[in-house]
Amino acid sequence: GEALRAAAAAVTVSLVAHPIHGAVVSDSFCAMLTQGFRAALEGAPDGIVAVADAEHTSGGRTWNAGARDELRGVLAQAVGSLLPGAAAGSPQLGEAPSAAAVQLAAEQVEGVWERIEAEGRERRNSR
Repeated sequence: GEALRAAAAAVTVSLVAHPIHGAVVSDSFCAMLTQGFRAALEGAPDGIVAVADAEHTSGGRTWNAGARDELRGVLAQAVGSLLPGAAAGSPQLGEAPSAAAVQLAAEQVEGVWERIEAEGRERRNSR
């Protein structure tokens, strides 16, 4: 619940703050979600939770309850494939995931956004 969301946000802020890899983490995170998360990533963890809970449009993507719900399952599956044991709540950190696994996860997330955007275009065109 809330404690897990707060912990995930704190870990994300820590990763973004990394002096060498932080920019890549931030770019990757925003590529999976929306650019609207960027400022929150550089702030306090509760800022990420607030942005995740609020609807916004950024970079041509609309973040709302539907997007959150669709991406939740895909991201959980992606994390499960990248970190063995994550689904059981105890990821085994050690070897970095393969580039192919990371690419597949990114493609799955992008596929969700493509579907959401196509559905939005269809709704606008049918009016």
